[in-house]
Amino acid sequence: MSKISFLVKEIHSIVTLKLRKYIVFSLKNDDRIFLYFIHRKRPIKGLLFGHDFLGEIPGLLKDPSVDCLECQLGTHIMGGVSLGDQEIVENNMTIEECNEILTELKKELIISNDMVQLF
Repeated sequence: MSKISFLVKEIHSIVTLKLRKYIVFSLKNDDRIFLYFIHRKRPIKGLLFGHDFLGEIPGLLKDPSVDCLECQLGTHIMGGVSLGDQEIVENNMTIEECNEILTELKKELIISNDMVQLF
């Protein structure tokens, strides 16, 4: 991921789906959409980015069979950082970039910024 401004442009939605909480947001000067998620009971979290998340997510939220958004986005995911089963995976984004973005996101979520955890 190229070095860009990590300032949050807009928070599109904050939703809970089953045991996961999600924040969908965009950055200034970046046409990608970001999806941050955290599992409420297990050590699973991630920050993913892609182009058509805003087109896909509303339909996924209406489907009662969907347990996790990130599982269903598949080829719409262009990269990100995720943690699951104590393993961190970096894909087209470094942990440092991820944490810079999450730090800016926490600033925007003044009331509920404890939901966002750095890697």
